[in-house]
Amino acid sequence: MVRHGYRGWYSGLHNLRVGQRWPIYSLADTHGSDIGNVYRSAGSLLRFLQYCSGLRRKRGGGKDDSRGTTQVALVTDATPPTTTASVTPGPNASGWNNSAVNVSLSSVDNPGGSGVKQLTYAASGAQTRSSTTVGSATAAFTISAEGITTITFFGTDNVGNVETAKTLTVRLDKTPPLISCGSTDGLWHAADVSIACSATDAGSGLAIFPMAVFL
Repeated sequence: MVRHGYRGWYSGLHNLRVGQRWPIYSLADTHGSDIGNVYRSAGSLLRFLQYCSGLRRKRGGGKDDSRGTTQVALVTDATPPTTTASVTPGPNASGWNNSAVNVSLSSVDNPGGSGVKQLTYAASGAQTRSSTTVGSATAAFTISAEGITTITFFGTDNVGNVETAKTLTVRLDKTPPLISCGSTDGLWHAADVSIACSATDAGSGLAIFPMAVFL
């Protein structure tokens, strides 16, 4: 017995055993347009099999011979979806953002496939999010926590093909650098006075590191 998948789809190769009542040459002669056709729904496949079951092959003397075989093509989908991620606004040349980042996920199935059933994603690092599944081909959320967040995501199609998980890294630093300088002596001076200063940044780091210490 062959169990139909999602709307008649299958996720791999299947052998269909249909008994021995359908002569292949009679099908080609009488219903040739259906030989090798791809049946995309359980209903159309069933109607075709019901039609086949009524055919007979005639031997000499007009004797019916119900023995014979035929082949029926089952539609299979063994290819998982492909999911892409985009961020708005995009990062700078160093790969960092200085404001909240909107993440959009979009999944598409292979041409002629069974279609995307769901998207699954999670986040770890600076901003965490437990595994979340949405029953659509798109998803959107916001990363607002400073630091480095890693997003893991993948799609699943309607027959259960699961995409290999992908990752996206979001680096967010909304805090400017910190500058500290030495104290003054509170006295008047006749010439210029140099006071040592330094800059630090605990997030993305300084853009020009040699200027971390200056006068």
